[in-house]
Amino acid sequence: MTVKTSKGKTFEAAVAYGPTFDGSFLICLKDGRRLPEIAADFDGLERIETRDAGTGDAAFEGFSALRMIQRLEDGSVRIKLARESAE
Repeated sequence: MTVKTSKGKTFEAAVAYGPTFDGSFLICLKDGRRLPEIAADFDGLERIETRDAGTGDAAFEGFSALRMIQRLEDGSVRIKLARESAE
């Protein structure tokens, strides 16, 4: 699955879906960079596009707040994005 962000970056993800039950968007991908570098690519997004031969293309608006990023035991990275609250 390919994930393209509004920052013009493209990533190959094992998983990318949303909105989930709590309204967030989840991405799991292989990326060997330091977590702060990866986080900078995903924080403050206006749009996320996914392309997958099995499920088709989709676009998600407004997932601009990085809520969680963690490296898993297998070296992949899990990212949770949420819509920015209007405060």
